[in-house]
Amino acid sequence: MMPRLHRRHPEWNTLHPAPGSGCLAAGSGGHRGLAALLDELQQVISTEGADTQLVLSEVERLTTEVEGHLTYEEEQLIPILDAATP
Repeated sequence: MMPRLHRRHPEWNTLHPAPGSGCLAAGSGGHRGLAALLDELQQVISTEGADTQLVLSEVERLTTEVEGHLTYEEEQLIPILDAATP
């Protein structure tokens, strides 16, 4: 479905790039930005004797970014998906 949307709605590519495009999505840093935050959280929780306050802080940061990203995608995608529905 996503490749078809990218072909039919090229304006969407700046909002949510096609896989392998090398671009970051707008909004909260896109999927690569979220992946980087997940990597950082993994490093924190993998540390022996990890500081619980640091873990909590990283979880809250990731949660905030995911929520912002999903809100952005909903605002941008719903109109495009509605338009793509016959």
